Amino acid sequence: SFLNANPQLDSLSIYTIVENRYPDIQRYRLQINAKISDAEINDIQLVYVNNNNLKINSQLIYNNATRFYERLFELSDLNIASMDEAIGENFNIIVRDQSSKLFNVGSSTIKRIIRQEVVIESPIDRSTTTSKPTLKWKRYLPGFNFKYLIQIYTDEVSPILIWQKENVSKDEIEITPNINLPIGDYFWVIWVIDDFGDRCRTKPATFTVK
Repeated sequence: SFLNANPQLDSLSIYTIVENRYPDIQRYRLQINAKISDAEINDIQLVYVNNNNLKINSQLIYNNATRFYERLFELSDLNIASMDEAIGENFNIIVRDQSSKLFNVGSSTIKRIIRQEVVIESPIDRSTTTSKPTLKWKRYLPGFNFKYLIQIYTDEVSPILIWQKENVSKDEIEITPNINLPIGDYFWVIWVIDDFGDRCRTKPATFTVK
């Protein structure tokens, strides 16, 4: 018979998400993704994140598509009023196996909260554009390394992502999508994403293709 192999933490990412909204609201969330392997794959019963200071003991949910144990936390889930309270705190990943043994497989901390919003120049305020608008923004110099993620959505009650471009260089200040947008109303956003995955999204900028 095999000795029970301990579960291993293959990777762990913990990052903050800041979304800017009108008129001047910032929504803060925390994403935790843990990849865990066990020689006996069905031996993992539960995976959760633990922090005694914040009184967090929350289950992470297995995502079949990504094969990560994941969870997106609102501030209220973390028992905090401000994301600052979580800086410097260790988030421990705990695995419980079928025999109810607990393993602390590793931990990580929040690295950064990106509050500074990119300033979008054009198109904005429902301005009319061609079906291939050039998206422009002001140079962003936050003092750390990052990449942009640019997204265009339909401007409707349930917005649909029409186009996105990942890993756009921090040196860029404009981009032209490689698609032709049909006539209609749209908005676009810029995400700044640092090397740890921490990210900040602009307020949506609206435009119309006529």
